[in-house]
Amino acid sequence: MNFLKRLVALLVILTMFVSVTSFANEPTDIFSYLSSLGIMIGDETGDFREEDILTRAEFSAIAARLLRIPDIKQAQSFADVPADHWANGYISQIYKMGIINGTGNGLFSPDDPVTYEQAVKILVGVLGYGAEAEKNGGYPAGYLKMGVSLNLNKNLELKGGSLLRGEIAQLVYNTLQAYPLTNYGTPD
Repeated sequence: MNFLKRLVALLVILTMFVSVTSFANEPTDIFSYLSSLGIMIGDETGDFREEDILTRAEFSAIAARLLRIPDIKQAQSFADVPADHWANGYISQIYKMGIINGTGNGLFSPDDPVTYEQAVKILVGVLGYGAEAEKNGGYPAGYLKMGVSLNLNKNLELKGGSLLRGEIAQLVYNTLQAYPLTNYGTPD
C-alpha cells in the first residue's frame, strides 16, 4: 500500500512538472496568463504581436503593472515625457521608486526600444534586488548577474538587438516565477 501511495504521488508531481514546463514554453499561454493578470495586454483587437519591438514606455507600464501601480498622471519627470503622455503616470511613479532611470540630460527616451539589459535592470528592481545588484557591479553587469541567479533568462532565446514582445513576456513570466509579486499566483 505504501508503494502505491508513493507511485501516485510521483505521478502527480510529474504531471504538475510537465504541465508547468509546457506552459512556460508556449508563448500564447504565457500571454494569456499575463493578460489575465492585467500585466501585458494585446492591442485593440487583442493581438499580442509577439514579434513587435517593445518601447521603454511600454516596458515601464508593464513594470508598474507588476507592482500593481495604477496609471495616475504625475508631474513631468522627464523632458521628453510630457504630463499628457499615455505612460506618464507609470514612468513617473516607478522613477520615483528608483526602479528606472533616464537616458541622460533629463530625458527618458520613451519611444526607444527597450534592451535586454534595461529590462533585466528594471525587473531586478521590481523584485527588490536593486541594492544587491548595485553592490555586485551595478548596471549592467550586477543586474545581469542577479537576473541569472533569479532565473529571469529561463526559456529565453534572444534574437539579438531590441527585445520583442514575446521575449518580454517570457522575462515577465520568469519574474513572476522567481518571486510571485503581490500574490499574483501561479498558472493552473
